[in-house]
Amino acid sequence: MLTRAEFDAACKTIVNHSPSPALTGWSWTEHPSLLGFGFLSRTVHHFRRPQSSRTDQRHVIQEDEAEADIKDVPETLVSQQYVVYSPTFRVPTFYFSIHNSMGSPLILADLIHTTLFHPFAFEHTKLSTFGITRLQSSFPVLSQGEHPTLGTPCWYLHPCATEQAIAELLAEAEAADINPGKDDAEMVRLRRWLEIWFMVLGSAVNTRP
Repeated sequence: MLTRAEFDAACKTIVNHSPSPALTGWSWTEHPSLLGFGFLSRTVHHFRRPQSSRTDQRHVIQEDEAEADIKDVPETLVSQQYVVYSPTFRVPTFYFSIHNSMGSPLILADLIHTTLFHPFAFEHTKLSTFGITRLQSSFPVLSQGEHPTLGTPCWYLHPCATEQAIAELLAEAEAADINPGKDDAEMVRLRRWLEIWFMVLGSAVNTRP
């Protein structure tokens, strides 16, 4: 787990060093009037993922070639993404919104079929209007809620199982690593912690910009 100060320091290190493509494009945003409510943010573009149930193979009679070309161009979706500190679970939490080209937010049944998520991300889950829950689990995987700082409506991945997953991977990484110097040991630990968090996030979310 991280304290609020450790979260802030780790995020700022990621912004300044960006060790992998998955961690590029993020910027640190402070609350305009309150200290201790900063977060990471970025804007990325995604597309709808073709579904096997679609009837794209229907025959089109006397269709103009120009119209056919336009139909083949995928709609660009705009996703606002945030990494926010959860004081309850003391871990980062991924918040996001995703809108179509007209600025309308996607409903849940549509957004899970975009390139924001890996195709296998929500296997063995059940879908409702307001979230996604794993089978035989009372905790939602994906829920709706307000951005803790901005107060805007967002979707977020529930952080309840984050700490255990990070602790296991962090222990493995530290066991295989050479101890850094005393002066930078803490900063290296914090950066590694957040890098592993992004790696765990990347098991479900396409984290590349």
